[in-house]
Amino acid sequence: MRGVIPESQEPDSYLTGQGCSATPQRDFLRSHQRFKRKEIHMPKILMIHGSNMNLLGIRQPEIYGTTSAAELDKMLVEYAQKKKFDLEIFSTNSEGECIDRIIKAHFDKVDVLVMNPGGFTYAAHSIRDTIKGVKIPYVEIHLSNHYERGLHSVVAPAAQGVIMGLGIQVYFAGLDAALYLAAQKKK
Repeated sequence: MRGVIPESQEPDSYLTGQGCSATPQRDFLRSHQRFKRKEIHMPKILMIHGSNMNLLGIRQPEIYGTTSAAELDKMLVEYAQKKKFDLEIFSTNSEGECIDRIIKAHFDKVDVLVMNPGGFTYAAHSIRDTIKGVKIPYVEIHLSNHYERGLHSVVAPAAQGVIMGLGIQVYFAGLDAALYLAAQKKK
């Protein structure tokens, strides 16, 4: 998705008055009307909620918190609007669907992938290989601290960074990291 500068900010928006006499500035602006709408690239981020993440707020709230998946998605969309980036949220319990969406992200020209692999964390070698194969910058997030719980992610080696242990705040930190990576990618 691309953002467009509103009409009121366009350089020739004040040229519609009747009886305006020609000036060099107006003539210049009229001759360059093809630049009327200036497009601005908005970073395109794909957020994937992996296996069991649809049970947020229900499954083990003492570990994962009480915020539901729907409440979290609403907060993420509001955050994207506030920070002005394009966010797609995809949730799946199927490893194959996750892989297909990551491959599609390559062709959709997604700038950065942010994912909480959830139940895919421990055995989804094929997801890791797919992320490495499409070469989309990847930020992995986890609600709980895996080191505290003695857990290991097989997907994390594909990530530029991993954020964990801060509850739902990892999602917002992950999106901020994704914006940073998208900006670095454009340089």
